Amino acid sequence: MTVQINANNPKSGSAVASASGDSFIIHNPNGAMYLSVEEVPNGSPSTFNCTIAGQMAGGTVDTVLDTNTSTTAAIRSPSITKPYAAFKVTVTWTGGTKASASFNWQFGSNS
Repeated sequence: MTVQINANNPKSGSAVASASGDSFIIHNPNGAMYLSVEEVPNGSPSTFNCTIAGQMAGGTVDTVLDTNTSTTAAIRSPSITKPYAAFKVTVTWTGGTKASASFNWQFGSNS
């Protein structure tokens, strides 16, 4: 798993999952209440499942806020109702040729 935070814009970043079952954390130091995540399955997997859940600084993971099962690229905006310290993204897939998944995220304002 490779995660990259954009040094010029800490409200955005990217990650690449190279194995089914990978997870990573999107840190939310400003308590943003709006997040867009681009999820791009690569290598034509037969199935794809990506969840985004809220997480607090102590590591407690709350309810899953968004689930995507599309095997094509999608931009997801989870329904955030609490100012979480972070978001845990978990991805699984089956099949495909050298399958992986790419992620790009951006925090924003819903006001």
